Amino acid sequence: MDKEKFKQIFKRIPAAGFALVFLLIFCSLLSKFFWTAENLFNLGLQGTVLAILALSQTMVILVEGIDLSSGPLVSLCGVVTAVLLHKGLGLPAVILICVAVGAAGGFFNGFFVARLRLPPFVVTFGSMGIFTGLALVITQGSSIPGFGDAFRFIASGSLLGLPFPIFILGFMTLLTFVLLYHTKFGTYVFGIGRNLSKSILTQLKIDLNTKVEVGFSSMKTQFKTYRDYVFDSPLRAYGFSNFLVYDSKLDS
Repeated sequence: MDKEKFKQIFKRIPAAGFALVFLLIFCSLLSKFFWTAENLFNLGLQGTVLAILALSQTMVILVEGIDLSSGPLVSLCGVVTAVLLHKGLGLPAVILICVAVGAAGGFFNGFFVARLRLPPFVVTFGSMGIFTGLALVITQGSSIPGFGDAFRFIASGSLLGLPFPIFILGFMTLLTFVLLYHTKFGTYVFGIGRNLSKSILTQLKIDLNTKVEVGFSSMKTQFKTYRDYVFDSPLRAYGFSNFLVYDSKLDS
């Protein structure tokens, strides 16, 4: 591999990749047990939930948004799952209901952000409290015991020597990749977040509130070879003027 190609590959590595390598080296120096199988297994169990949340946050960031309610929404879905399993409902049905609850929370945030044009920070900050409150009301502040072996396997089991949540993370990563790079949905995501003008030219249906203003201000008339001359009339003075050109919904 020549140096130029190596430099190009090196430049494409995100800063988070270097930070991850630094953390791995730093943690291995702090403890000799860091690279043990048991510790790596625990890290796999604990980090998969955050990694799956990071996949969803990636899509939000790509459209230049923010979501503060993803953590509380996961907690609410966990509470709903625990309550339904405790009542004896089958695991497949519980999973479908849990996915529906998460989707409903996402649609709730999306309606206020996309349709009512509220800032995503404000909307998700409010829904964060709503989801947290709902989880607390459902549980009444108490723990819910009693889970079957099938649920325990999904949460903390192992397959081929690896934590089973790792396989879930792999599936979600593949699904996210396909959605972003091989579907029209991904085209919308990259188009809206990266370049709005290209999105309009490629006839993506983008529904945005748009406000266009034009400002006019006076400038002194000058020419390079006639710097000592005055070309502006002292009887005419112009101040700064601001005109509203367009303020409505833009639908490409």
